[in-house]
Amino acid sequence: MVLGKPQSGCSGPRIAGERPAISPFLFRKLAVFARLLPEETAFLNSLVSSEGHAPADHHLVRCGEDYGPVLVVNDGWAVRYRTLADGSRQIANFILPGDFIGLNATVMAVSDYDVASITPMTFSRIRVEDIIGMIERHPRMCAAIFWCNAREESILFEHLTSLGRRTAYERVAHLLVELLRRLQLIDLAEGDSFVMPLTQQLIADSVGLTAIHVNRMMRSLENEGLISYSRHPVPRIYIRDVRRLEAAAGFEDGYLHFTEMPRRTRQALTSVGME
Repeated sequence: MVLGKPQSGCSGPRIAGERPAISPFLFRKLAVFARLLPEETAFLNSLVSSEGHAPADHHLVRCGEDYGPVLVVNDGWAVRYRTLADGSRQIANFILPGDFIGLNATVMAVSDYDVASITPMTFSRIRVEDIIGMIERHPRMCAAIFWCNAREESILFEHLTSLGRRTAYERVAHLLVELLRRLQLIDLAEGDSFVMPLTQQLIADSVGLTAIHVNRMMRSLENEGLISYSRHPVPRIYIRDVRRLEAAAGFEDGYLHFTEMPRRTRQALTSVGME
């Protein structure tokens, strides 16, 4: 089984003169945490300074360099990673539509990781100063953005657990279920299938295996009837038995935090008249 790169294409054409706006994917994700008011989403859209485009295999953030503006991914996939002195690469996580890139710029000047596009991408740029200014003007929206950052930390910790304690078979199975659940949350999966832009080398760099080993694990999952794969019109993974794949991976979705705003957070916002 050889995984390829599909073409990106979730964003429709923009009307001439129309103000750049964030795609619905971010707001679909944030809706899990809080029911945002129209004025809150409108305010976040008002902060967009411009829209950017990037081809596949393009650097968006470079390790050791100053952060630029915060980016919201509207379309396409990216990867966050570190490269070692010998040229090997460890992927920390995959960045999907609706995710932020560079939120750390609000508290750090220089990046300690690289971010590069996997597919062609579009994204919205927001100035770091405007993200910080939102703390006072729209603290509920700020809490939702903090949730995004905390959720990413949980995903990174789960990936560390996979690298340290799961078998090769479990690591690959776990990653496939995680991607399905994340894409289902933003309505970018079709049932239990999704477009798969990851090469076996990208998967290998994520789960700490060789591409050959990943190929063997994918074939095992396919032979056991847990997944199947098609290449046309774009590469797509089909999860044939989600429950069995979750059991094979030891997957529990608590770390993805599909949960509403905690009560204490709601109470704190209510005390300042914001909830």
